[in-house]
Amino acid sequence: MHTQNLHTRALPQKAKCHQWFEGRNGLLVPASPSILVIDLTEPNPAATACAWGISPPEYRRLDEALRRLSRRPAAFISLEAHEQGEAKVRALARKLKNHIALWQRRAGMRSVYWVEVLEGEPHFHSHVVVTMPTLEGVLALIASVERSSEFGRNIEESKPVDDWRGLRNYLLKEASPQTHCAARREFPRKLGSHSLGESVGDRVRLSPDLKTGLIQQGRIEPYRETYAKIPRRTAAPLAGNTTGAPLSTLTRAAFIQPVQLAFDLRIPELIDLFKLVEAKRISTGMSQRQAASILGIRQPHYSNSVVRGHDRLSPWHMNRAREFVAERLAA
Repeated sequence: MHTQNLHTRALPQKAKCHQWFEGRNGLLVPASPSILVIDLTEPNPAATACAWGISPPEYRRLDEALRRLSRRPAAFISLEAHEQGEAKVRALARKLKNHIALWQRRAGMRSVYWVEVLEGEPHFHSHVVVTMPTLEGVLALIASVERSSEFGRNIEESKPVDDWRGLRNYLLKEASPQTHCAARREFPRKLGSHSLGESVGDRVRLSPDLKTGLIQQGRIEPYRETYAKIPRRTAAPLAGNTTGAPLSTLTRAAFIQPVQLAFDLRIPELIDLFKLVEAKRISTGMSQRQAASILGIRQPHYSNSVVRGHDRLSPWHMNRAREFVAERLAA
């Protein structure tokens, strides 16, 4: 809770206090006005990830994080998996950060401090800057990382930090044009748009302790963390394809178009599925509202999609409809 975001309001006399107190509620407030403290902190901060480079909020977070880490000896570790892909790099980076947290705890640090910067060119890779209490601790951490059996072979570079300004400029080379202009072009930037692979997400990541400390001190604004997107799951193909077209491409086209496409193209699999769902609903005496709740949709959506065929259904709901029909057939 931030003190600068607190607001006080006097309650009227003999008003009821709706807050819990010693396991009881509904206590009467004394005759004198009471003060109610309200937290005005934004409940749902905005996401700041940018698809074409480091965004201005991420630039400010990186700048403040490096200022904080520069108070102690630090190490720079670069991790890359080459042809193994983005998922492999993210998995190795998580193991590396867990390894760093373990070493910081063993060194007597009360908080885990690290900052990670993800880059997508030429291959997806991760840069981690980590602080330790002493220079000897930094050298020992670097040695343990290089001889690790899990991620030691994927370490591209690991060294103590001796030039903080140069490191900052290096980590900002994939900044967006908006960030470069906002910073008055004080660092060199690679031209063009810089994609972070297919999953996007935040490029600048702070350890939870570092993020909390910087927000509490008002050095950065609260933000919502954005993680890598989960690849879309396609629905399982239906059996009994009689159209002659490849079923995988046929059903995918039908899923991403309005369900009316099934009737326009006369796709028997989807038409039969809708008829089976409605027939099973009627035979079991269920209402449209009850059937819609089983499929995970509302009754108007059920009527417009399953019965009339003019609204779209997502792949998940189509699979749920198949499960509904299969359960009723088995019964």
